[in-house]
Amino acid sequence: MDKLLVISANNTQVDVDVIRYFNLNNNKYLVYSLNEVDEQNYVKLYAVKVNENEGLIGSNIVDENEWNIVKEKIKEIIMGNKAGNLNVEDLDYRMLTNLRINDYRVFKLSLEFTELLKANKKVFDQVVNPIPEEQPNITPEPVLPPENPTTSTNEPEMDYQALYLAEKTNNERLIKEIEELKNKINSIKDAINNLI
Repeated sequence: MDKLLVISANNTQVDVDVIRYFNLNNNKYLVYSLNEVDEQNYVKLYAVKVNENEGLIGSNIVDENEWNIVKEKIKEIIMGNKAGNLNVEDLDYRMLTNLRINDYRVFKLSLEFTELLKANKKVFDQVVNPIPEEQPNITPEPVLPPENPTTSTNEPEMDYQALYLAEKTNNERLIKEIEELKNKINSIKDAINNLI
């Protein structure tokens, strides 16, 4: 697993699993996990927009239109990995040293979709770090980032119905194409038999 040490809003270090770090519309987004799985085998995931204005800051994706675009990209990555035609601009998560997570967006995915989301990440060359900056005085503590009153833990989950309907429509189209091809083959066989 790709591990990253981040700094939570209460100034503690948290070891997270990087699910995906990617560029979308000239913005950088990190999706990570704390390995929390619920009783239905859904993984709780966190998404942040990474800003580099005053140090590395991970913030909540508060604009709903932007969040919808990010969710669509997440679905595209999952479906692309499933179909074998992945299209994503992965970024090197190792550049996120000292990332401070101020706030985040929470969502859930099934274990299968989480695995598809993190599969086939671009592998980057080993980075030679310059002289490390002075580390902030923080206390390592294995705690979750604090729940922010502005952050809802009841974030909408991925639209599984839309994914299911898209797959069902695609399957129905393929079945129809197969039937049409079978009919053409039978027509060709009949034409050949009539010639003999």
